[in-house]
Amino acid sequence: MRDRLTTDEIIRWRDRTFSFFKGEEPGITPCYITEEVVQAFVEKTVFRLLELLSVWRQ
Repeated sequence: MRDRLTTDEIIRWRDRTFSFFKGEEPGITPCYITEEVVQAFVEKTVFRLLELLSVWRQ
C-alpha cells in the first residue's frame, strides 16, 4: 500500500512534533467550556446583542 506511512516516517514525525518540549511537560492548564462559562457569556452578551439588533432594525 503506497499511501500508508512507514514506521520510520511516524517516528520522525513524533520526534519532530514533540521536540519543542525538550523533555519537559508543556505546563498548559486546560480550560473547559462549562455551563457556568456559557451562562456568564450569555449574560454578558445578550443585552449588547439586543441593543445592536434594535439599531439595525431602524
